[in-house]
Amino acid sequence: MATVSPIVILNKNTVRKKKNMENPTKRALSSTSSNSPTYVDKKNKVFVTSNRFEVLEMEEQDNVFVETESQLASQTTKTSPEPSKIKLPNIVLTNVTDFIILKNDLTSLVGPEGFTCKANRSNITVRSNTRENWMAIKSYLVEANYDYH
Repeated sequence: MATVSPIVILNKNTVRKKKNMENPTKRALSSTSSNSPTYVDKKNKVFVTSNRFEVLEMEEQDNVFVETESQLASQTTKTSPEPSKIKLPNIVLTNVTDFIILKNDLTSLVGPEGFTCKANRSNITVRSNTRENWMAIKSYLVEANYDYH
């Protein structure tokens, strides 16, 4: 069996002497230059408190959530129908012979913003924005004998 001799690590770093400034137009790159700014130990800017929202607290915010009667009255007078949060199913029409008549009838029934149509070769897809419009369109299609599913 062969034995391996131990490894010896030698420090061969040599320190060179600093060269004198032979050319005065060259800039001195030493860290002890008098032109370099002095290091100032900056103080720690950490704000420590038991309540992390204490900085945001203001003393004059007692009436932030108090609403006046005029604000309450203006909020209750809104009568525009809000779009349904539940996605309504599409109505797929087949065998439609005249799309313009269908579109005009639906526009007069629920208004121009009450539905959207998408057509391809074989059918027309109608989507309404509210449940009331969807029910009105369905009842119209039953009365007019349209094929839908």
